[in-house]
Amino acid sequence: MRRIANRPEQLWLLLAGVALLGLLLAGGLYVHAKHRWAVSTLETVGPRYARLAGLRDGGEQIEALTQALRENLSQYVHGAEGDPAQVGNGVLQRVRERASAAGLRVVSSQVLVPREEEGFSRVGLNLQIEGEWQPLVGLLNTLAAQRPMVYVEQAQFINRGGHTPDGPQTLGVTLNLFVLKELP
Repeated sequence: MRRIANRPEQLWLLLAGVALLGLLLAGGLYVHAKHRWAVSTLETVGPRYARLAGLRDGGEQIEALTQALRENLSQYVHGAEGDPAQVGNGVLQRVRERASAAGLRVVSSQVLVPREEEGFSRVGLNLQIEGEWQPLVGLLNTLAAQRPMVYVEQAQFINRGGHTPDGPQTLGVTLNLFVLKELP
């Protein structure tokens, strides 16, 4: 048998070939690892990109839905402009006017200190009124229909005129109301 590396030049060429083969193998492993990393990254980025592309493409629809939600919110909550106490005073004034128009007597009214709750200012209103049953029911119905909404937290009814079977009965009502106002 003949030896492969008889001369030093052949030994150097053999070592250079093995080194080159090792470099090619290391490069191949590196490229394979990068390919696996890229595939896994694309698998996680792909759904995110699709969602973002959907948001970008549906921009007009999202704007329309946002506007519809804003309009719906304005049915229940006062806007961010203005002071919460001023909003409470304005609402209380309207409630007092409606009570007077219904033939009820407003005994007292008060706007409470606004509290911040879950992104809104909650403005409490206390109102004491006296009158007959039918106008009181009418007032409560108009409060339920008012927009932006006036919420009734508590209503306490007290018979003020005693029990008269054939005459009108005077009731006293204490209403704890509140309105919501967006925070700026």
